[in-house]
Amino acid sequence: MLELGKARIEYRDGLIKNLRVLEERIKDETNNANAHIEVLNKHIDMYNEQVKLAEKFAREVVFEMEDYIASKGGGKWAESDDKEAHAYNEWRNAWEECYLDQYENEDYIDDPNFGEAKVLEELPTSPE
Repeated sequence: MLELGKARIEYRDGLIKNLRVLEERIKDETNNANAHIEVLNKHIDMYNEQVKLAEKFAREVVFEMEDYIASKGGGKWAESDDKEAHAYNEWRNAWEECYLDQYENEDYIDDPNFGEAKVLEELPTSPE
């Protein structure tokens, strides 16, 4: 073969056209996906703010519980065999051990770096 014939050039040109159309669709969908990820990340940020408030609330409850324990005689009462003290300690421990997870923001999708259509287009059609 000395050169690409007309049929092969037309086929190659069709491939290039299809690749470029699909590249644009992928770029558009990448942009759409990133817009959704941006909204998702805003919701994650709002969620994490609520988690921080919930953690602060739990700490405040524990501090109030510790004040109550102090008013009952402190560690002696808390460590006694008293049924009320035992139940209260379990309740306080449950609040003390409350760990709430925050979530990481999602990564954006990088813009695709297409070049296949250009590579195919720049291939010589005959020896030079």
